[in-house]
Amino acid sequence: SALMFVDVKSLEECFNLCTGLEKLQIVTAPNASYTLFNLGALCRDCSSLVDLDLTYLDTSHVTDFADLCSGCSSLHHAPKIDTTSGRNFLRAFHECDLYEVPQYYMPAAIDVERMFSINHNVTTGALSLYNQIKDNVGIRGQECFDECGDNTDTGLADLAQIPYSWGGNLPPEG
Repeated sequence: SALMFVDVKSLEECFNLCTGLEKLQIVTAPNASYTLFNLGALCRDCSSLVDLDLTYLDTSHVTDFADLCSGCSSLHHAPKIDTTSGRNFLRAFHECDLYEVPQYYMPAAIDVERMFSINHNVTTGALSLYNQIKDNVGIRGQECFDECGDNTDTGLADLAQIPYSWGGNLPPEG
């Protein structure tokens, strides 16, 4: 378990490969002088992580969330984060064990490739998030939901309505 106050521009790979880390809370320092822009690979491959609390971390200017929690195979709930400025979400929650796809507001998202892939126990949220981001200008969503919810009836129902190219089970037209 760790609590960290930050006043930095980047937390890229800060806890990368901390396989024994179970709980982490990161808070923006009072009177912070820097604006945080990068959370890439913050907790990548932290296989024991069950609780990532970013509730009091100002992520409103973060553009890079790539590999944020990729490989956090014990993580069941995605952290509450402001994704308004996020552009890169490549593999952000790839190979976690999420129970639902969070309904992040992602108007600037461009790269969501494999963002939620290999989260077999997801029960809800994939279709709703797909519908929100599918028309973003320049969006790249290849395999975003590949094997996401494929162990649950409700997850499979969502996948049935998401195009194959996005990792869903809806065959290509034509």
